[in-house]
Amino acid sequence: MLEQLHYTWAHRGLAGLSGFQPVAASEGIQRSPSMWAFALGLCRFDASANNAPLASRSLGWLTLPRYRCVFVRTPSGRDGYGRPGNFAAHVLVGPRDELTTGAALAFLNHGSMWTGMNPEDEVPPLLPPFELMDTPSQGQSPETPEPAMSPAMARAVMSGLRSVLDEPPPRLLSGLYLLEHRFPGILDDMSVSTYERLPSVTHLVLADRPFLSYFDIIGSGGAVTRADARAQGFEFVDDGWRGDLGVEQTTAAMLSSSAVTTRRLEKSWSGIPRGQHRFGLFRRTARVLALAEAGDRAATSDLRGLLGEAGLVQELVDDSQLRALVARSFIVGDPEVELPLAGVFSALSQDTQIALAEDMARACSRLSPQDLGAATQRAAHLGAGGARLFAAACLQEAPRFATGADKWPRSLVLLALSTLPPDGAWPAGFEERSAAFMSDIARSTAISDATFVRLWHRRMRLGGDGLLQALVASPGRLPGVVRQLGSASTVSVLEPVTDPTTVMDLLITSQVDLGDDITNWASHALADQRPHQRLTELLRLQPQVTSTHRAWSDLALDVFEDVVTEELNDPSRRLLADGRLLELEKGLGFSDADGWRHLLHTLTSEVARMTAMSEAPLEVREDVRAIAATYAIDLVLNRRRPSAGEAYLLDQLDNRGGLTETEGARALLQAGLRGCIAYQRVTPAATAIRNIYHRVALERLPVRRTWNNGTVLSDNELQRRASDIVARSLTMLSGSAKLRGRRAADLFVADCHRIRFHDSDPAQRWFHAFF
Repeated sequence: MLEQLHYTWAHRGLAGLSGFQPVAASEGIQRSPSMWAFALGLCRFDASANNAPLASRSLGWLTLPRYRCVFVRTPSGRDGYGRPGNFAAHVLVGPRDELTTGAALAFLNHGSMWTGMNPEDEVPPLLPPFELMDTPSQGQSPETPEPAMSPAMARAVMSGLRSVLDEPPPRLLSGLYLLEHRFPGILDDMSVSTYERLPSVTHLVLADRPFLSYFDIIGSGGAVTRADARAQGFEFVDDGWRGDLGVEQTTAAMLSSSAVTTRRLEKSWSGIPRGQHRFGLFRRTARVLALAEAGDRAATSDLRGLLGEAGLVQELVDDSQLRALVARSFIVGDPEVELPLAGVFSALSQDTQIALAEDMARACSRLSPQDLGAATQRAAHLGAGGARLFAAACLQEAPRFATGADKWPRSLVLLALSTLPPDGAWPAGFEERSAAFMSDIARSTAISDATFVRLWHRRMRLGGDGLLQALVASPGRLPGVVRQLGSASTVSVLEPVTDPTTVMDLLITSQVDLGDDITNWASHALADQRPHQRLTELLRLQPQVTSTHRAWSDLALDVFEDVVTEELNDPSRRLLADGRLLELEKGLGFSDADGWRHLLHTLTSEVARMTAMSEAPLEVREDVRAIAATYAIDLVLNRRRPSAGEAYLLDQLDNRGGLTETEGARALLQAGLRGCIAYQRVTPAATAIRNIYHRVALERLPVRRTWNNGTVLSDNELQRRASDIVARSLTMLSGSAKLRGRRAADLFVADCHRIRFHDSDPAQRWFHAFF
């Protein structure tokens, strides 16, 4: 039992007003909102353009997931006010298994259709259910059977897409009736309308979808055909088929609709011989099936037989849509495709191999990491050349991968490793992506440091820029790479493509201990830089040089010496003033006592490289010597080497280094607490204090009577300057030395009297506060 509805213009209908409206309906359709909505959606028709009612009658059916709706829309002249364009619609709605396409066709050809009423007629609002027995047998032939389908019908079913036909309703229905009669169920998933006047109905919406989108085949009405009757976007395939396979080809093409099922696809091949004809059918069928979801194996059930025929393989993959279908079937592991294709892949042309590999890569772009790994393993069956093309194509396609470059399976990278030739050459056509390969792999969390380094050792010519991008973009990969390769190998790879400063940055960023092998490169890389820049770079690199070797100490000494030589003529003496040179103690500390003895000698002697030292002003020499002495003290306190004991320190300050005791004492003052502690190790505390103030404040003042600018100082000015020296020195020691005791105070008072302090001197005030 089917539900039905009548729709037309009336003064009063179910809507209760005058106008187009349902005028009668069965009880079931009124109780079902979904049935009611779809039935009303089909009651839209433009009958105003034609005066030939029968020619423009619209018949058809709409196939929905649960229901099938059969409709008849007939022009019926004028409405109750005399206006043209009235029509009557009769809609049947029922379950798909009850209202089959055969029953629909039988009703449309022979059924009792409601074609309207007079405006004054009374129509009972409640219709009885419609019984299928009211229609002729489904097997009965139509009144005007067609001996075969027309070319227009063939174009429609061959396209597998929505089509507009130039067929009048009787001819269109006859062709469809014949097809359903020979192959029952073939039209089950299709929707058909014998006539739609496209410009007037495209604005209509049925259940939130464009009205015309429901129909697979639409008749243009024959007599009212216009030049623009084929709606834009509808596709036509006219293969110009000939011969006695017309019905079979039509059947195969009909099955190429997007709703095809495996059962009906397999059924379509029965009775069709192998060879070129069968290949032609498969090719036509697969045109649309290639648009289906990845992994749909329905379209590949006969691929193995086709791939096994050597004469057809090249033609098969030359077709872009078929090639995509073959590639997708291979990637998802269809056994009907995988083994045959692997057997013939190497025999295909190079261009075809590349195109097929690219299609495979595109098919991989939507896979999960696990499925992508499985597809990679299958690609190995294509041979070294095929696997190499597949790996390169995947890398080319990588930016569009659903997994993201950071989730590439290890198998894909290993495939690239194992298939690339020794020279690392990429297949033609993939150079653009190769430069970014290492950057992608560097970001991949699935690739270990060891695997990443294996890529290096395979000498894959990915370009230095790509390698550099990888390390700069992924600093987290640096420690593992430097540990695996070693600092020297890292430098040898990167140095040809970038500057030493960038290489230095990468090594420092890695925070990996660097061994002896980095020293020679550092010496060479820094040779052309100015002394200050060399010192800066050396200080950055120094914390990661952990091996105790003489080469590094020699490099540090050279840098130290060059800086001091340059700064002798620099009034600001920036590095000497801020003590940055002392930061090189780690490098020099690796050396033996001769290393820093040589440093002191360099800084205080008249050798060929330091002739400017003897000509420098006294203040400059004292600054340089004080720095050297302070550095020596720092080594003694930090390193505590057996050879650098207390007696050795005095020896260095007084003799070997060419420093007078006064200069040594002044250096200890500049070293503050550290200097005081070091000096007290070799002399009593009182003697150390006496030496400091006696030597510095008195003996050196006469030498300084003539100041740097040539001004001769008076006695009062000398006393003032002496007081300043003592005050600064005591201030440096006050926070830490904490000198106490009568003897120390007496000696200090005596010293103050010897340099004739005044009561108002800051040193005197400091003395009274401290003691």
